[in-house]
Amino acid sequence: MKIALLGEFPSQPVSNFAQSIMRHCKYETEMYHRFANLSQIDADIIYYMNILDLLLHKEAWGQLPSSNKRYKICGSVLSYRIVQDKNIQKKLREMENFIEAVGFVNSELLSLIDFDKKKYLTRIAPDETRFKQSINVSTEGKLKLGYVGTFREDKRFNSILEPLIKKYEQIVEFKVVGKAGNIVPFSDMVLFYNTIDALLMASKYEGAPVPPLEAALCGRMSIVTECPIMKDIFNSESAILVGVSDNIPSTIAAFEDAIIELYEHRNDTVVKGQKAKEDVKEKANWKNIIEEYNRIFKECGNEEE
Repeated sequence: MKIALLGEFPSQPVSNFAQSIMRHCKYETEMYHRFANLSQIDADIIYYMNILDLLLHKEAWGQLPSSNKRYKICGSVLSYRIVQDKNIQKKLREMENFIEAVGFVNSELLSLIDFDKKKYLTRIAPDETRFKQSINVSTEGKLKLGYVGTFREDKRFNSILEPLIKKYEQIVEFKVVGKAGNIVPFSDMVLFYNTIDALLMASKYEGAPVPPLEAALCGRMSIVTECPIMKDIFNSESAILVGVSDNIPSTIAAFEDAIIELYEHRNDTVVKGQKAKEDVKEKANWKNIIEEYNRIFKECGNEEE
């Protein structure tokens, strides 16, 4: 059985995730760009790395591969994404009304995209073979905070994180990697995580964000909004969880309190970072998750036409 992984390649986080699936999956797998022509894909199953990839593919080709009986579809992580295409923006905003919790996809959303819930995978894991701690967390000097991602509105970098960075530049050193800044090349992600004290994520919506998990394997804690998957993996002993709210001033205040707390109690970054590593290794590891992937791949591949 052959499985095609469709995603936003060569985006490094997506590629890292796809390579992890390829490394652990017992079936033959190959990566394709999200706009790959269906006629060029030789596979029994199409696995979309992101719900947006599925929607964009439908936009590009007018239909989903489900109309072609050669294909069985598996979805992956749910993520609210804002793109430039006005029609897709509208669809995503319609989808927002159906998102009750990240990691849970209700029947209304699935019917909107003609998708089968039993083929929807939301569990993720970072690559333990690559992301490892090599440098101890600093407890002196400026507090080193990092951010991985974009400047999209839903990430709330400009509205929440940037004001705090400017306000506390005397005590905080801030590093950015990804489409938000390209200050650190994606190829140096392991080094990036090992040279910060904590990771920040202020997103209003998230699907299954991998950076906090990768950072944890490098012994780094995170200050993150309470996206469901984050609450499933981390707790108050391994992260600082900030409630998701539309109230920007209150969210800024919560992140501000967290930053001051870490600066005044630097050893907390060390303790929470080690606990975060333990949590991720226990709750988000490929040994357990790949069994679910292989089971669903097998079920999809064995379905009768």
